[in-house]
Amino acid sequence: MVDTNIRSRSNRRRKKRKNNRNLMIFLALAFLFFTILLSLIVLNKNVDSEVEQDATTDEKEQTENQTNNETEKETNHSNDDQDTNDSSDEEDKKSENNDAENNDSENNEEESNESVKEVEQEEIEDSNVKKAFVGEWSPVGTTQEGAHTTNYSNGSQDRKEIKEAVSKVTKVAEDNMVEWRVENGGDQKVIATISDDNETEFYRVYLSWIDNEGWQVNKFEELKKNDKK
Repeated sequence: MVDTNIRSRSNRRRKKRKNNRNLMIFLALAFLFFTILLSLIVLNKNVDSEVEQDATTDEKEQTENQTNNETEKETNHSNDDQDTNDSSDEEDKKSENNDAENNDSENNEEESNESVKEVEQEEIEDSNVKKAFVGEWSPVGTTQEGAHTTNYSNGSQDRKEIKEAVSKVTKVAEDNMVEWRVENGGDQKVIATISDDNETEFYRVYLSWIDNEGWQVNKFEELKKNDKK
């Protein structure tokens, strides 16, 4: 009877220890499962966060690229407009230069069309004359109006216009011209004797006054020496 009771208590203890051990194993497994589940949740959140961050970064980069492309297009368009304006300005300048060249050409043609004739040597009576030319040169133009009386004073309007007309036919620049004598050559006529400033070329020029048009050269002579010095 005593052995039976002892064995019964012993069985109950083993069974209780076994149940306790099974409970501990279950709790351990439950804790392990919970730990794994929590790790998975945290890991998933980190992955989602990284994906979202990558998406945001890609969107930002796309926006920046689009902005840069639009800026580049605007810059290119502005440069194209500038190039177009520069080309237009260059064409305008070329057109102006061409117009100026055409005007010069027309002026040269006008001068070449003027009736100019060299006097034959046998017809020249003055031994001091190397060559003589007669023609119908255009009047030099004038600012004078009304009745005209020649003013021979230095610096007068007549003297300025006479000098301009003389320079036109002799090709001696006004700045390099020495006027040795401007004298009366008759009614509304003058005779101008000039040279270059180096005194290597000497000319005698005959001019007539044309009302409202100015002084007109009728004849000029290339001299061997200055006879008015």
